[in-house]
Amino acid sequence: MASDRISQDLVSPDLNKDFEQIVIPDIYRHLQAENYQSALEIINNFYQTKVDRDENNLLKHKCDSWTALIFENLGRDREALSLYKSLAQVMGQNHPLFAYFQVDVARVLHKLGNNKEAKIEIEKALEESIDSSISDKLTALNLYISILEECHETLAHQYQPLVKKLATELGILRENDWLESSNLSQSVKKLSHKNQEANKRYSRLLVEIDRVEDDRQAEVLLRKYISEESVGYYRNLAMKELDELVD
Repeated sequence: MASDRISQDLVSPDLNKDFEQIVIPDIYRHLQAENYQSALEIINNFYQTKVDRDENNLLKHKCDSWTALIFENLGRDREALSLYKSLAQVMGQNHPLFAYFQVDVARVLHKLGNNKEAKIEIEKALEESIDSSISDKLTALNLYISILEECHETLAHQYQPLVKKLATELGILRENDWLESSNLSQSVKKLSHKNQEANKRYSRLLVEIDRVEDDRQAEVLLRKYISEESVGYYRNLAMKELDELVD
């Protein structure tokens, strides 16, 4: 969730620690029990008593992100939409989470039946975002394709360079002739699947590393992963981890 991923810069360490260690677990517990109103009360109490309303306060953005999610669960989609729009605007196109929140905006618009505006918001995510992640751009593309398919349209050829760019960043372009296919929507789905599977493998690696007792065991795990991983982007992430470990 974006609320877990927002940078902690400019956030009071003690206040942020309270939010991460006390507030978020409490919210999770109520969400899992589908006690959405209770979850909203928890975050509202924290927000009203602890959080500076300054638009540059990133803890406020975390609270807004969680609040939007809870609003969706309560069926208050228009209020969620307003918060997602505000978050995307505040982050701006240079922020890594710009595409993430643009997708949230588009997703809620789609739920509300406004496919025309939803497509426009996704186009912003794809064409204006500068530092958004591969995964977020692929999520945007997949939502775009879903909406197009509902409207009996196909993904425009203009996005083929972006798809190739994402495949290149993942480090799999040379292995996949299907990227040359005229069915660009199918290419995106295959690329997304490869990214999701590689992301799962890398996430499992990080969990395993956290569980080992010393750096030597972590090094063995990293070297094994690097030798087996076919997706270059995640292999490079592991190589960076290894370099930091052995320095």
